[in-house]
Amino acid sequence: MVLTFGYVCVVALNATAFSLLVKFLLPDVLNNGKLYTIAGWDVYITEIIIATVLLLVFMLVTIRGASVSGSLQYYFCVAMVIVVLLMFFGSFFGNNFALENLQPLAEPSKGWLVSIVVIVSVAPWAYVGFDNIPQTAEEFNFAPNKTFKLIVYSLLAASLTYVVMILYTGWLSTSHQSLNGQLWLTGAVTQTAFGYIGLGVLAIAIMMGIFTGLNGFLMSSSRLLFSMGRSGIIPTMFSKLHSKYKTPYVAIIFLVGVSLIAPWLGRTALTWIVDMSSTGVSIAYFITCLSAAKLFSYNKQSNTYAPVYKTFAIIGSFVSFIS
Repeated sequence: MVLTFGYVCVVALNATAFSLLVKFLLPDVLNNGKLYTIAGWDVYITEIIIATVLLLVFMLVTIRGASVSGSLQYYFCVAMVIVVLLMFFGSFFGNNFALENLQPLAEPSKGWLVSIVVIVSVAPWAYVGFDNIPQTAEEFNFAPNKTFKLIVYSLLAASLTYVVMILYTGWLSTSHQSLNGQLWLTGAVTQTAFGYIGLGVLAIAIMMGIFTGLNGFLMSSSRLLFSMGRSGIIPTMFSKLHSKYKTPYVAIIFLVGVSLIAPWLGRTALTWIVDMSSTGVSIAYFITCLSAAKLFSYNKQSNTYAPVYKTFAIIGSFVSFIS
């Protein structure tokens, strides 16, 4: 259930992130129909409508099954990779490009260690996407040993994407003081360096990232509920399959129903929930790594002899505990 909660938070955050993107690109359109303010964040009916429609669209896509979701995920990923690489190499020709803009590398008042730990603390949430692979492994049509390679490749690809976008934003930022309070820092530096054309190209990458998150996490979280329903851990209604598409439609509808609450909370309040989900994901990883450390053995006579896996499990337990 902890992982399911973490997945749902990612779904909700991605849905509201799309509204945030539209709000940055078209502020005059989105800033209409103000309802109320929560924790300093103004909630508009237009934002709620956009996030709701997006969630319902991906609910229908997920119900259609892995073939449709998988195909869309492939095209979303390809488009995102192309645009991210285009923006990264294009940044060398940006108006404000300078390696000096990356300084200081760590917060001077906190030091290296604290700065690194702060990033590590949100890493479980940022990298939780790789976990979609084992959750949907039952529907794969290839050898099980390929799953491990996919997980490793996905982690490497995610790491590279984060590093690229951090560098991109960092060396195009000419004045940290002038950018404080910006709704979207990467968008702000892109608009300054490349104008609205560059901002439009960046928006494509962001949309692809949002769509892959919605698509992947809706699928994986619904499979988690399906497995728990089939095992009797939660009500068996969550294990019901669609008569035509053979997907756990009850679980999918339930998850989208819960996610539909998110746009009404405002972005600030939602980030509090996401912070809690990051802690929950860390706990889930900690338990998993401890279980793996106990399962695998350094003893060559053991049936579970796997020194490399055991070592990584111990390291993973330590990192998860710190997170």
